[in-house]
Amino acid sequence: MAIAAGSKALGYFNALAGSDPATVLLDSDLDWGQDLFALRREARRRNIDVLKIAYFGTLRLCQHGLPRLEGLTPGKETTGWIAISENYYRQRNFFTLLRDPCDPKSAWKDDEIPPNSFAWLRKYTPVAIVGSSIRLYHLSGGGQ
Repeated sequence: MAIAAGSKALGYFNALAGSDPATVLLDSDLDWGQDLFALRREARRRNIDVLKIAYFGTLRLCQHGLPRLEGLTPGKETTGWIAISENYYRQRNFFTLLRDPCDPKSAWKDDEIPPNSFAWLRKYTPVAIVGSSIRLYHLSGGGQ
């Protein structure tokens, strides 16, 4: 079973969970920020210059060679390159959701986050699942 996990070993917990294990178990079992460096590699590979991000983790994002970052605003649809951690995509936990990805003191307060704030992304297919915990989208202004 460990061989099947491959590069997603940190987020791997059970092959029986299928192709979308976050529907079974999430939080620190699947998403605790471990895929940031895989996101950096993917962003470089795709020549992304601006990335809107909702990252579940405690690393200081602007110190790790990512493209220019903008916070993904809860409840507001947007376009461009978007990276969102499974915890935020699935509305499980908003711990560490930052207005400004480069300012760890800019966290959203719980009462500022609308219900189903990232549900609008469900109508799109990510261009990649980075590691096991970050969905990467590229949305044009005309929809997909």
